[in-house]
Amino acid sequence: MVMGVESKPAAEPSIGELMTQLSSQTSRLVRDEMRLAQKEFQESAKLAGIGAGLVSGAGLFAVLGLASLIAAAIAALSLVLPVWAAALI
Repeated sequence: MVMGVESKPAAEPSIGELMTQLSSQTSRLVRDEMRLAQKEFQESAKLAGIGAGLVSGAGLFAVLGLASLIAAAIAALSLVLPVWAAALI
């Protein structure tokens, strides 16, 4: 203690003040958590959209690859059969 200066003990808040603080802090926490959840959802939705685009692109390439294989098979069969018969098979 400094000579001649007495320090007062800090006044403790009352139960009512503590409950008010608890209520305001809880509501602020809930609002902040909701904002955070919304941002996380937006980010995951963006990544899901990118993933869906990549999957559809891969599907398109798979269909085009299958069509190319079928065309190659028709071309190979047309060496021994007429073209119309190779395409029909």
